[in-house]
Amino acid sequence: MLNRKKTNAIHIMLLFFLFCTHSLCALNNNDNDNSDKNNDDIQILLSGYLENDITLKELAIQVRQAEIGMQRSKIQNGISLDLSTGQFFISTNDSGSVFSVSPNAKISAPLLNNSSISLSADADNNEDGTNLENIKATFSTAIIGNGVKKARLAKIKAARVLQEAERALHKRSKEAEKDFYTALGSVYESAVSVLTLEDDAYTKDIELQSVKIQGYDSMSVRYRTVQLEAQSKRREALMQRREMDRKVLEFFKDCGAPEAQTLPVVFDDVSGLDDLADFSSLQQNNFTDIESAKWNHYIGKLTRKADKTFELSALGGITLNNRNFNKTTSANAGLALSSAGVNVTTAIEIPLESAKKPGFTFSVGLNLNNLRLSFLDKKDKLLTEESELLAIAKAEKKWSDTAFTMDTTRTTLLWEKQERAEEADLYKKLAADTTEYFKNGIVNESDYKNALSNAQRAQYQCLLTDIKIVKHLIDYSLYFTEE
Repeated sequence: MLNRKKTNAIHIMLLFFLFCTHSLCALNNNDNDNSDKNNDDIQILLSGYLENDITLKELAIQVRQAEIGMQRSKIQNGISLDLSTGQFFISTNDSGSVFSVSPNAKISAPLLNNSSISLSADADNNEDGTNLENIKATFSTAIIGNGVKKARLAKIKAARVLQEAERALHKRSKEAEKDFYTALGSVYESAVSVLTLEDDAYTKDIELQSVKIQGYDSMSVRYRTVQLEAQSKRREALMQRREMDRKVLEFFKDCGAPEAQTLPVVFDDVSGLDDLADFSSLQQNNFTDIESAKWNHYIGKLTRKADKTFELSALGGITLNNRNFNKTTSANAGLALSSAGVNVTTAIEIPLESAKKPGFTFSVGLNLNNLRLSFLDKKDKLLTEESELLAIAKAEKKWSDTAFTMDTTRTTLLWEKQERAEEADLYKKLAADTTEYFKNGIVNESDYKNALSNAQRAQYQCLLTDIKIVKHLIDYSLYFTEE
């Protein structure tokens, strides 16, 4: 019975060793070809992982939508041409056809002081012939106004929406890459647990053999206790192996691989940690939170300037066959003012024939609610600006805290990387020596298996540290804006 249990434990160990043979060869031999192949494997698996990320696909659509929004903003705030036939009427009688039409055209440019030029006319045809009346050419432009500021603001906001959509896509790509390494690290952690539990199970089998040699009967309390402990350890090892197999299959499935393959074990990116600049030495303005807070303050100032209520516009034009002046030609000019619930317009229309007298128009409007609301708006804008400045200060505090954490983590990882490498090298040498001793009968099988297991655990610990470093480098990049 003991020999069969011992054989089963060894069989489990061999299965796991066969599963990890490729990993051990790559780590022990430092073969350049294997390194290149493993790096290629990582990129292939990572590409598959990213392709299966639904969030990335959603964000890619949002980028395209933002591009459309940018194009829409350019059209809406560019030069606009409006053409219309107006109301067209036609009928027939004994004298022939009768029609009337009022065509008009308008060109406007929001970015050119919100200027516009309009042309319109009234045309009709009846038995007396064809007549053209109220032929108008009018021009308007803002002397003091917010139209230009609002148009520019709209274009700036549309560009920012596109920029943030692209940044969100890039950020998710890096986060998905981090998720990829987290999943891979979980597999390696399971492998370490399997090694530990299988080593414990083997040790218990050796202990059970020792108890039998000591003469304990199979029905004795001592023998049965150790036997149950050995069975429990083997069961725990098998359960952990099943869990590891599940994680392996799930990992490759998430990477788009139809079935489990050899796990990658080489990470080129870890070399970047040595050359990585101290977080605290970098420019704060590129820190994502600071850049975002300063942008919000910048766009907030532009918005408040564009929201000013005072506007003054100049109007002018010429009318041919003006009905108000017995179908003679006239010119007109005027001013329009609006501010915080007050609206004033005044204009003069001058007939170009000396016998006619000019006409005047004047109007005043007052909305008391709008006047009172304007005072509240001013107070609200002051509070909004104060809040924006506090957000910048908060982001700068986060920069300081993050710099301390990231620099401390970097130092710790550099130390851990060196310690793990030295530990793995010692265990590797010990495993090689113990193998020779075992062949020569100097050490027993338990010491031999224990040395191999420790060496393999140490090597996987190196891989887990490498994964920590890769994830740290990803975190490092995520804290800064990508232009």
